[in-house]
Amino acid sequence: MRRVSLGTIVAFSATCLLLAAAPAWAAHRPPVHCAQRDQHGLCVVRVGDPGHGGGRSGGSGSGGTGGTQRCSDIDGKVIPCERPGLGVWDASLNCYLNLAQPQPPKSNPVWAGHTTGAIYGCLTWPPRTTGNGWVWFANPPMGPDPRALALQAEKALRLPQPSGDRSPSQSQTYHGYPYTYVNLWTWFWTDPASWKTRTATARAGGVSATVSVTPTALVFDPGDGSPSVTCAGPGRAWTSADGDEQPSNGGCGYRYLSATSQPLTSTQSIRWAVTWRASDGEAGTLPDLTTSRSGQLMVLQVESVVTR
Repeated sequence: MRRVSLGTIVAFSATCLLLAAAPAWAAHRPPVHCAQRDQHGLCVVRVGDPGHGGGRSGGSGSGGTGGTQRCSDIDGKVIPCERPGLGVWDASLNCYLNLAQPQPPKSNPVWAGHTTGAIYGCLTWPPRTTGNGWVWFANPPMGPDPRALALQAEKALRLPQPSGDRSPSQSQTYHGYPYTYVNLWTWFWTDPASWKTRTATARAGGVSATVSVTPTALVFDPGDGSPSVTCAGPGRAWTSADGDEQPSNGGCGYRYLSATSQPLTSTQSIRWAVTWRASDGEAGTLPDLTTSRSGQLMVLQVESVVTR
């Protein structure tokens, strides 16, 4: 559970003059009704009695890091720890916190001179005409961990396997198996449609995280015990103009040095880099992903190549 450090939470009381100057984006919310200092000297918005701590959602009272969530409002009534459109319950502030979208301009007084962090709406429950308002946090105060949201979004993606194309063509067979030749450059590539960045977004508690999964390498494991060959792009189809030369201009290839009496299993893989960015400004990376396709082929011993 990530905690809000000292000095990161500031509540803003509003005067009539401030309300008169408030922009349209804030017009639908009542002003902060009151503010007080906690035991650390921090100025926090409070309604009724202090709660029992805040932090990432999970556990009793929305504190904790696991187990069944159980949250209570300022009257002690059990309420959902998260309400769509309202945000995530913060027991220490006795309100639902939701990231303001769009964020008010930095010139607005609610920022109190801060240039980093974010503004969150604070809505008491049951809804009241007092105690609601806006709070500033240097770090995300509530809701699911953005990285956990990114992992959730990643799971929703369906990444394609490489198409597994090769030359010599897999439509040509020997004893029922596709084949290539000793010392011939065997080209491999994947359909360009599989070589595209994919994105997905997950949302919870007023925060969203978007993952971007980008292909970075096409890897060919020849299946003969030799090291895999890595290409930085999707490769390209062999053409008659390429002849028997080493692949160039984006082509990818491998040369088998020995004939086989039994079919080999070769594997093509796309390696994907994963990055994420959350609506609260957090960003990061996740472990690479890999999708693969395998197929069998024979390696034949011939002195010359007649056709592809």
